[in-house]
Amino acid sequence: MSKVPMLMRSVRGALALAAVLFAASVPVGAQEVIKIGLAWPLTGALAGFGKDIQRVFPMAEADINVKGINGRKVQFVLEDSRSTPEGGIAAFRKLVEVDKVVSVQSIFTNIVTAQIPLSDQLKIPLVSTVEAPGLSARGQYTFQHSAGFANILPVLSQHMKLIGAKRIYAFFPDSSYGELLSPRFSTALKATGAEYADARFKFGQSDYRGNAARAKEYNPDFIIVTGQGTADDGNLIRQLREIGITVPIYPAANVYGIKSWRESVGSYVTGMTMAGPDFEESDPVTKDFLTRFRARYGEDPQYSVGLNYDLLRMVASAVEKAGTDGNAIRNYLANLKDFPSVTGAKVSMDAEHQTRLPVFMLREQGGKLVRIKVGEK
Repeated sequence: MSKVPMLMRSVRGALALAAVLFAASVPVGAQEVIKIGLAWPLTGALAGFGKDIQRVFPMAEADINVKGINGRKVQFVLEDSRSTPEGGIAAFRKLVEVDKVVSVQSIFTNIVTAQIPLSDQLKIPLVSTVEAPGLSARGQYTFQHSAGFANILPVLSQHMKLIGAKRIYAFFPDSSYGELLSPRFSTALKATGAEYADARFKFGQSDYRGNAARAKEYNPDFIIVTGQGTADDGNLIRQLREIGITVPIYPAANVYGIKSWRESVGSYVTGMTMAGPDFEESDPVTKDFLTRFRARYGEDPQYSVGLNYDLLRMVASAVEKAGTDGNAIRNYLANLKDFPSVTGAKVSMDAEHQTRLPVFMLREQGGKLVRIKVGEK
């Protein structure tokens, strides 16, 4: 037998043994990154809000990767949900089946609603900051981190009662989000003794004067605009003012920090009141987050920016403690207790897979939001 083949076999054997020994010397999983998916509206009617928030993703990725997760780096994979339920489903499937992410972070009620069945089917946790009450209870793998209208609405209703609101007119998006919230607002606000009516508005329109005229005909003493923090909400509010409506207009959630929303409302944001969570700047975790965000972007973050940052840290913690299996991450999140949010609160996951953040009445004063007492005029 030739010595050359024998020599080649010996070399191949030595190389194979070296590869085995090298692999054994490297920490398990250190050769591959852990991928976390972001199904995000990069285009379409919701993209303005989405772009405001997505600025925190590089910051969160860098923060997590200071230590990594059990010797592995984290990589966020961003996929466009196109601001539609169909786009959200396509983005979710691509992130899971092609990019092999361990979880998906999404946003906006109509998109998350469409993704929930796929999350259960693929056994991949779906996390979001949507406010719609009870949404995460529809899926075994779905989780919400937000104040939620189950918390916001009682505070807003009490405020309306104490200030003596008699006729309330509300706007909701013409979507599953509006369908979910409209009956809850109707029940809660009628219980204050006020007369109540509501209407729907469509995203993506530039002319809301017809909607504004119908609101004016109702002759309300308060108007609530419960959109999704988009420029469409702001355009509606501006046009309500432009046809001569002077009564207070309340966004039903804290959307003040969304730059695209503020710009669309313009000067009419002055003195506006809203209900929602707020940052506790005296908290060390909050102070550190706000200081670094301001240094990086030159402005204050909207609180939803903080919540989306929280969610990425929650998933990273789940992977560190429980591994990358979808069931393990799900079980960790379902049992989450006293997690330190960058808003300053310590949050836990309830039986409906929803965290509960403190809710305050907030009012624009001098270019920033300040807390006011419930019932303060």
